[in-house]
Amino acid sequence: MPKEFKVVIVLKDGHGMVGIQSPECDPILTPIEGDIVAIAAELPGLIAKAETQWSQAPKMPASSIKPPPAPTPVVSASKSVTKKEPAATEAQPTWFG
Repeated sequence: MPKEFKVVIVLKDGHGMVGIQSPECDPILTPIEGDIVAIAAELPGLIAKAETQWSQAPKMPASSIKPPPAPTPVVSASKSVTKKEPAATEAQPTWFG
């Protein structure tokens, strides 16, 4: 069982997210409701849950999905350069006469 933990709590408007991480293990993220006192009371249970999950599988398996191949660049035989005319600027309204 891991002996070192990092606990991160993000709390906003009564909604929170608790992240628990240990070296060589994937982090466990848990949404939780309440203030900091309520969240602190839940920490021992969340750590026990994380330890149980890490004992069964400390890391999620690596993805077996291969990324698609990069597109091959297409070079056009004739490139024409067109100059853009500057856009006409509209007059700004006058607030004070």
